[in-house]
Amino acid sequence: HLRGGETIVVVDDEELVRNAVARVLSRAGLRVLTAVDAVEALRLVEGHTGAIHLVLSDVVLPLASGLHLEEKLRQLRPGLPVLLMSGHLDHHAVRDALTARACGVLQKPFTAQTLLEAVNAALAPPPS
Repeated sequence: HLRGGETIVVVDDEELVRNAVARVLSRAGLRVLTAVDAVEALRLVEGHTGAIHLVLSDVVLPLASGLHLEEKLRQLRPGLPVLLMSGHLDHHAVRDALTARACGVLQKPFTAQTLLEAVNAALAPPPS
């Protein structure tokens, strides 16, 4: 369950989406850092001294994809969960490939409720 106070990095090149997601998460008591692309997100994660609990990234980004970002983050901060968002999940193979890599995949467009549920699930400790 969301305890509040967790830090989440939101990565999306669409300003409206990025701001809307950040607003929903902030209202839920989460600390939100935003990035416009993978390069900015990596710089942010590298430079952030505190804990980062989750990265929520669009799959399709300029310069480098969300999958490339997820790969780099795995090297930078092993164990950091990455939740991917995409508007292109109609194809099962695409969804399965993304789910295998990330801790979850969120189909765009999504509601505030769906977003919070996905973030909640991504932040939950893995069942032991």
